[in-house]
Amino acid sequence: MAVSKLSRLLWMNKTRQLNLVQKTIFLNTFALSKIWYVGSIIPMQANTCKKVIQLVRQYLWQGHAVIVAFNEITLPKSKGGLNLHHPDFKSRALFVNKLHCARDNNLADLINMIENVPMKEMPPEFSYLNKAILDLRKLRSANTNSLLSSEIYNKMIEGLPMVKVVRENQNQSWIDIFKNINNKILSSSRRSICYLFIHKKMISRELFYRQRRVSSPYCTSCNTAIETLQHKFFECTSINTLWQYTLAKIRRINSRKFRNKNYEICMYPSLTFLSRVEREETMKHISNYLQYVFETSEEDRSLDHYTYSLSL
Repeated sequence: MAVSKLSRLLWMNKTRQLNLVQKTIFLNTFALSKIWYVGSIIPMQANTCKKVIQLVRQYLWQGHAVIVAFNEITLPKSKGGLNLHHPDFKSRALFVNKLHCARDNNLADLINMIENVPMKEMPPEFSYLNKAILDLRKLRSANTNSLLSSEIYNKMIEGLPMVKVVRENQNQSWIDIFKNINNKILSSSRRSICYLFIHKKMISRELFYRQRRVSSPYCTSCNTAIETLQHKFFECTSINTLWQYTLAKIRRINSRKFRNKNYEICMYPSLTFLSRVEREETMKHISNYLQYVFETSEEDRSLDHYTYSLSL
């Protein structure tokens, strides 16, 4: 019943023009709240959890040709995620918290009896208790006397692997990068675009060629180079004028520190060499540029149009 209501709710809201950040807030605070209430009493079965994740993925990535792995977007923002609540972990955390608290009430004897039942002897209809019992034992082995459901959830999330872009580029200062792209001084739409760009989840012919969606990886604008994100946003002759204009504006912030910098400040915007005010001003320029290239068709792009859009 709760899953059916979630499906209808997401269907009713799928036409709203929300970006990734806004959709995540909608899911966490409103759409999934009914699932959490039921899950705190009876944790979701595997097939139910799979259905909920499928519905959330369809809603979140509607209109996107390239997506980020589900487990990655459930990580905290400081670790490269969107802080989307993981249905399985959230449901288990709420239920384990109920069992954990029950030990301090009149149900302590019942909880102890359930814990002493061997896993193989657990009736099929109570199979959902297996994970909860294992989680309780882990908490007890960690000498935890009292835990909030949020703390239990955070411990579960900590077990997820780091995001792909971090694994592949571990020499970068990712804590600073994720802090900059999630700065509240940027609008939610620009934070969403920065998130996709940092995770390399924007359309490029090089990516589509690897996925066998197109027959050639070469740029259709210049026909001289493979269209990677780097080429598409900075190097192509059709876009380089706009980038050089933006780079000149960025260099005015601090000409000495930006003297030898180029598009790497967009690819990996740690900006540790700048002050807080300079970082914020730089991220405004970067996000403005990325948003313009992302949302404006190639035919409509021009320096005059770009400067006009910045003045709005």
